[in-house]
Amino acid sequence: MISAGMLTTPIEVLEPSVQVSDYGEERALWDDVFCRTRCAIQRRAGKRAEVLGEVSESASREIIIRYREGIHFRQRIRFPRENTTYLIQNITPSRSDGSITLSLTLLNE
Repeated sequence: MISAGMLTTPIEVLEPSVQVSDYGEERALWDDVFCRTRCAIQRRAGKRAEVLGEVSESASREIIIRYREGIHFRQRIRFPRENTTYLIQNITPSRSDGSITLSLTLLNE
């Protein structure tokens, strides 16, 4: 069972909304907040590589939140304190202890 004292980092779960331009182009905006909650960060990892003079960086996290219906892969996770946004790569729900473990990858926008 997860305790309230574990969940110390605030996050926002974002959903896409579609904006249509005057020319009919569709663009996804990530301003809609599905929910605000707190999480426990389990692991952080990152790497930096240079290939043919081009630098690429990646970072990943694994977090735990309380179980909530409606969390899916098309959403994104934002850490407002750090102003960083992550893609959801894996969702592992556990109804036995009432939690969801999310594997995230840093979004480079």
